[in-house]
Amino acid sequence: MAVAVTACTELSHCLVEAERFDDYGGWVRDDQFYDQLGSSYLMAHGMGVPVEDASTVVTLPSSGMWNVWVKTHNWNARWDARNTPCLFSLSVNGEEVCDSLGAFPSEWGWVKAGRVRVPDRRVTLTLHDLTGFNGKCDAVFFTKSDTLDLPERKPCKKVVEKKDYDLIVAGGGMAGLCAAISASRMGIRTLILQDRPVLGGNSSVENMVGINGAIMKPPYENMGRVLAEYGRPFDAPSKVDSLLACEDGLDILCSHRVVGAETKDGRITSVTAVNLNDGLHHVFRAKFYADCTGDAVLGYLAGAEYMSGQESCDRYGEDLAPEKPYGLSFGSTLRWYARRSDEVSGFPLCPWAVSIDESSVQETLDNKWYWETGFYLDQIKDAEQIRDSWFRYIYGNWSYLKNTEPYRTEYADASLKYVSYVLAKRESRRLKGDVVFTQNDIIKEDWRRYDDPAVYCSYPVDQHFPAGEYKSIQKHCYNPAGPLKKKLPGVNINNPSMLPYRALYSRNIENLFMAGRNVSVTRIALASTRVAGSTSMMGEAVGIASSLCVKYGCSPRELYSGHLDELIEAFRKGVPSRHEVTYVPRPF
Repeated sequence: MAVAVTACTELSHCLVEAERFDDYGGWVRDDQFYDQLGSSYLMAHGMGVPVEDASTVVTLPSSGMWNVWVKTHNWNARWDARNTPCLFSLSVNGEEVCDSLGAFPSEWGWVKAGRVRVPDRRVTLTLHDLTGFNGKCDAVFFTKSDTLDLPERKPCKKVVEKKDYDLIVAGGGMAGLCAAISASRMGIRTLILQDRPVLGGNSSVENMVGINGAIMKPPYENMGRVLAEYGRPFDAPSKVDSLLACEDGLDILCSHRVVGAETKDGRITSVTAVNLNDGLHHVFRAKFYADCTGDAVLGYLAGAEYMSGQESCDRYGEDLAPEKPYGLSFGSTLRWYARRSDEVSGFPLCPWAVSIDESSVQETLDNKWYWETGFYLDQIKDAEQIRDSWFRYIYGNWSYLKNTEPYRTEYADASLKYVSYVLAKRESRRLKGDVVFTQNDIIKEDWRRYDDPAVYCSYPVDQHFPAGEYKSIQKHCYNPAGPLKKKLPGVNINNPSMLPYRALYSRNIENLFMAGRNVSVTRIALASTRVAGSTSMMGEAVGIASSLCVKYGCSPRELYSGHLDELIEAFRKGVPSRHEVTYVPRPF
């Protein structure tokens, strides 16, 4: 994997990673596709308004003539290569080298920007956005050669952290946040590694997804208390920060992405995380680990067994499953909203975006969460394509409203205020545990046969299909769809159920827990268990269980076989209270 560095210099070349620029200006650093690209990149996310310049100072190996290359791409080319929404220019010491960057290639690659004479080794690089529509720059390369002679990116030295933990939680969404808080309150040393600059995952200020699913219900009336104390992070980020400052024994590292895991004899011995702010790699050690990343990043790197896609109906005897295994997944969503004011505002025409007409235009100031896309794509490998397809639809629809009568008059005083560039996912990998929770455990209440009930799940079996209310715009955005529920005659799919503890740890990695949408459930069961109220309680259950594993020096599996009664009693008691309960999510 390529590793981002500030500047890799040799006598004949110099590689400058865009995410290491001194000043981002109005550009944003996009980290979410690090695993696919090997680095982060800068993006001009201006919502139709060109952003301020990004700049940095670099010392080249020598003065003289240099060839300049830029790694970029036209993200719209897979749909319409003739129109380019994402143009930007590069200047060296104020001299424009190229003003058409972002026009090509159609996939990430290197483009020769031009040649520049450098009288002094010390130069200033400037990225200048020309459109406000998400120009992307991964790196700038200076070379004396007439050909692209890229050096191998040297890996950063690993910093081995001296502090050992009892539990390391990978992922700071609602499941990971509740797992880490619960573990630390139960008295064990805990670390969160979160790959975003903020906590909360889909419920953070970046995505603002509401929290569904009942909490604090029998037989565990205290399970869900951490969520009830903290509420939705996007409601009051400063409140979350102040509450976290009161949690003893908890370390939090945001903008740290897990990129490696060392294992021995079926146990994780350490994890490696890249600090996305400076590119340094850090090695952390713990007795136990919890994968709360959603995409099961840690489990995947550690070699944990996992599932993805839809199982066939005969695999687990699920009537709602298809006859054959299928790759169809839940779609992903991008949060956006507009607001009205006392001023009239315009918006550019977007001939490069999806072609909106009267049959497909959506008259709205914000999106709905059942607007989804990417049903037929890989939610990990194709995540950037899925996200970019939303740009095409959001900007295309808004441009139509702002520039076409009668909508132009109606929306004259409305302007875009927020378009997230962080994809809100619903599914990808699911790690296998000693129990795989299924549809029958929900609608037939087969969970009663389990002696280790852990998490109350109240949300219905809510499958999403590429059809329904928004069928008119299917052709534009990979079939956005309303949340359709396939029902069986005489079957109530709204039954509350209890996810067993044995679905919360890995079947083949001895010291790995998991909480969130990546737990051990079938795809049909995921339709019920995936909401944040339920996943938050999964986190609390993992925090409680990990403290008992530390207490007895046993594995999660041994905790079930040797200390089940104490575990169940601990679930009943819940974690110690620290703050007043201020929030209870909607049951559905």
